[in-house]
Amino acid sequence: ELVRQPDFLILDEPTNHLDLERTEWLEGYLRNYPGAILVISHDRYFLDAVTRRTLELENGSLQEYSAGYSGYVAQKAARLEAALAAYEQQQEKIAETEEYIRRYKAGIKSKQARGRQSQLNRLERLDQPEIREAMQFFFPDCDEIPDRMAEFIDVSGGYGEVPIFDKISFLLRGGEKVALLGPNGAGKTTVLRILLGEMLPLHGRVKLSPRARIGYYAQEFEELNDSVRVIDELVYQCALTEDRARKVLGRFMFRGDDVFKTIGDLSGGEKARLALLKIILSGANFLVMDEPTNHLDIRAREAVEEAMDAFPGTILLVSHDRYLIDRIADRVLVLEAGALGSYPGNYTEYKSALSMAQEALAKPAEATLHRSNGGKTVFAR
Repeated sequence: ELVRQPDFLILDEPTNHLDLERTEWLEGYLRNYPGAILVISHDRYFLDAVTRRTLELENGSLQEYSAGYSGYVAQKAARLEAALAAYEQQQEKIAETEEYIRRYKAGIKSKQARGRQSQLNRLERLDQPEIREAMQFFFPDCDEIPDRMAEFIDVSGGYGEVPIFDKISFLLRGGEKVALLGPNGAGKTTVLRILLGEMLPLHGRVKLSPRARIGYYAQEFEELNDSVRVIDELVYQCALTEDRARKVLGRFMFRGDDVFKTIGDLSGGEKARLALLKIILSGANFLVMDEPTNHLDIRAREAVEEAMDAFPGTILLVSHDRYLIDRIADRVLVLEAGALGSYPGNYTEYKSALSMAQEALAKPAEATLHRSNGGKTVFAR
């Protein structure tokens, strides 16, 4: 469709199944696209790179902001602050007027009081700005965090006899937050499956601390039982009473009859919230997270970021969410072409280091000019 270059592109979550390299290519292409683009996306990096206006659909109304995502956040905060100030100012004025009417409606100032009542009746009252409820949660403190949480030693992995990656090694220390990146098909999920013991390595060995308690977030929600009710998943899998289960589910936006839904009938976002809740209740000190923000809206993603950033244990994260990686990662592992590279810092710092390395490689050695007898210029390196 992009090759045809239509006048108007409508894109619904275009980066959902793209790896980071293809996402960044698409950003560059769309940034200079000659036609109009309407995009629905929860990818905040993508929105900042591509868009210049933002339309927000909330509470049944559409609000326009003259900026991309980051500008929209700032403009919305300023608009909400101004709306709250105007509402509070009007409420104070109404209260003062009502008090005046109450005091003087039967006295010598009754005429003025009736006049103020008429003004009050004609007043166009402002609605109280609605602040949408957001999911808030945190991971509990870990009793103990081993120094050497997990280690791959010369591990090769794949299906059949042909490895996807060959003899990779890395160590995850206690309290470290590491993002595992790589193109689609590079073997990121295979690394996770080997770490979790779901798959044997073709070569090498994995050392997992005996004190490691893993909380695994599966991208396709394999850890959830689609045939049971939401509340039963917590009662039987997490050993909670029904009353306690309802209370914790309420904090994750499961209200009323929502708790009696069958898990198979939940939306992707609802399943994501339930999977996160189960990990919290597990008391894990090692989070293995495979695309934890894929099915979440932006406000829920921000809640996940805050919780993961504050988590005291170890995190191994596979994600295409660059905002999330920038927020929590203190190291980046890149799996590509069968090999593994390690970079300190978050995603932006990794890209900066990569760009500097590429510039250094591309920079030609200083050329020395030599002139031949024929007067021609020759560059010798």
